[in-house]
Amino acid sequence: MKLKIVTPIVVDKAECERRTKGYKPALRKDTKIKVVSIKQGPTYLDYYFEHLGSEYGVLLEGEKAEKEGYDAVIPDCVFDPATKALKGKLDIPVVAPLETAIHIAATLGKKFSVLGLDDNMSKILEDRVKEYGLGDKLASVRSMGITYQELLGGHSEQIILKKVIKSGRLAVEEDGADVIVLGCTCTFGREIMQKKLGVPVIEPGVLAAKLVEVFLDMNLKQSKKAYPASTKKYEKRFPLRLDKT
Repeated sequence: MKLKIVTPIVVDKAECERRTKGYKPALRKDTKIKVVSIKQGPTYLDYYFEHLGSEYGVLLEGEKAEKEGYDAVIPDCVFDPATKALKGKLDIPVVAPLETAIHIAATLGKKFSVLGLDDNMSKILEDRVKEYGLGDKLASVRSMGITYQELLGGHSEQIILKKVIKSGRLAVEEDGADVIVLGCTCTFGREIMQKKLGVPVIEPGVLAAKLVEVFLDMNLKQSKKAYPASTKKYEKRFPLRLDKT
């Protein structure tokens, strides 16, 4: 199985490799993954303006997956950028990390909390959970107080982990969460977090990748009745390209 994972922001090769290492331990040996960066777009996701550019970058990179020989594609982001468009565009499975994570969380407990990186992201994540119809299962969305500079800038993983566990503990003890969903696909360490918090902890991107394995084993993919393909009459002019390649 070959899986293409597309970052929602422009990152360098080293960051793609770091994310790859975070995914691999949970996947089967015959599952080959490649984390690729969008070619153009934002370097940070905070406001809706940046989300628009991110979605389009993911669409352009993700739509190539089928022709490149990949068996499935995942956006490496809990905002699930361009997933609906790609589900219509492609005939291979497209799996959305947040959508997957919160629906599985709802089966593992009665209430789940999502841990966003910062306050702005947390507000957007709360909206997304409600859009997916699971607002009544949401205990809270808490900010971990982590910046992209900390996460991507080589800061100690122990410092990041400490902040995640602190926010997770508050979600469990004060908000009544019995499952924790990490609000960033490039934050790893669920096994340590589960031991510290005593509840299931979900890494959305990793879980989405595992679900891809199940989908392919069972010959499942998105319904074209739900996500119809675009009509051909627009292909000559759309999609517009952010670059000349």
